[in-house]
Amino acid sequence: MTVSSEVAGASIDGMEGRSTGWLVAGRYEVGPRIGRGAFGSVYRAFDHRLRREVALKLVLAHRASPRTVERLLREGRRLSLLRAPTLARAVDAGWDPGYGAFFLAMELARGEPLASRLERLGPRPHAEVGRVVGDVAAALAALHRDGVVHRDVTPSNVVVETDGRGRVVCAVLVDLGSAWHADEARLTSDGVLIGSNGYVAPELAMSGRIGPAADQYALACIAYEMSEGARPFEADHPLALLARHASAPRPVARNLPGHAAAAVRRAMAIDPAARFESVRAFSAALGAREAGGTVPAPRPGLARAVPAPARTKRRGITR
Repeated sequence: MTVSSEVAGASIDGMEGRSTGWLVAGRYEVGPRIGRGAFGSVYRAFDHRLRREVALKLVLAHRASPRTVERLLREGRRLSLLRAPTLARAVDAGWDPGYGAFFLAMELARGEPLASRLERLGPRPHAEVGRVVGDVAAALAALHRDGVVHRDVTPSNVVVETDGRGRVVCAVLVDLGSAWHADEARLTSDGVLIGSNGYVAPELAMSGRIGPAADQYALACIAYEMSEGARPFEADHPLALLARHASAPRPVARNLPGHAAAAVRRAMAIDPAARFESVRAFSAALGAREAGGTVPAPRPGLARAVPAPARTKRRGITR
């Protein structure tokens, strides 16, 4: 999920910026847009039935292919069944005929996108790198046990929560809109590779081969970026960037202790067989919990029940 100035579509765009409080499915009172996922825009909303805030992904039916709708519903089913404290779960999914939109309601991850934090603060210390890698690895391990590969592990899809001193206490992985399961085709129906070029594993770029090792590679790229303040590879053209991921020498994260830098470099190996056997093993090798002193125990950075906002009148929309 990435912050964007674009909106989900024409009907919803008619409401965006004019008011909040419009209802989806007679239940979700929609607030500001907070991001854009792989197949729709995401809004902060209040669930009047469960009396808590949620993240609400909306996909307009007239702009969605049957495959896109199936992906949204499949994302909801998977997120509702998985149990991981650092993975935002789904709480509801369905169709609103009034807005002509499919929706997916998810737990709202409290905090700031990691991408925004890195842009604001620059390179982060080893302890923080370890905290984020450990929490994201725990979420990915839950996905991998279920045969799911996230395919879009990026700083924009990690939300971090901090304490009163600005230290990261929890990182939550969000947005399974690009996720792949072992029973699916390797690529999208039109042959387009899914993923973010700055974090895409060489095997995805070269052959479309998908497996848990691709998520490990992307997580290693995040660890490198957190410690060095820049992505491991840059290029002016997307194809040139993919080529660098696939063939360029692996960079060294010089701001990390030697053992941690070696772990990051191994997890970014061109050959997936040369990486760690799992994301958990990568996290352990990084020395996440030992290097930075006392690190608070993980806890979910997810929304709790809050008082209901003042009700506002639902307005019509222009089609």
